[in-house]
Amino acid sequence: MTAMINLYKPVDADLLSKIIASGWQRFYPECEGQKLFYPKLHFDYAQAVARQRFQGQHGGGFVVGFAVAEDFLSSYPMQTIAYEQQQEYRIPVAHLDHLNLAITGRIQLLQACGINMIA
Repeated sequence: MTAMINLYKPVDADLLSKIIASGWQRFYPECEGQKLFYPKLHFDYAQAVARQRFQGQHGGGFVVGFAVAEDFLSSYPMQTIAYEQQQEYRIPVAHLDHLNLAITGRIQLLQACGINMIA
């Protein structure tokens, strides 16, 4: 049996709405011209990125989680940004269709970070 790896992705509301519209089964490029997709290996790192990156621009962000077979990820480099907990994979956006097919189960919303629900 193939081992599964849980990955985490910080997303903004626009990307989250596309994920929801796909039936929680697909990721999409975050912006035009994006070259790499960076899923995080640790939830805490994804949470910190969601807070820092999306707080000012969008009032907050979200963290979604998904599982992929370890065999699939072996073709892509993993990098450590500064600390061991800050690890992410570098998957070319051109390979997002392959990633989407490799997701086991559905993408799950794990947390809303810094969202102000009072207007």
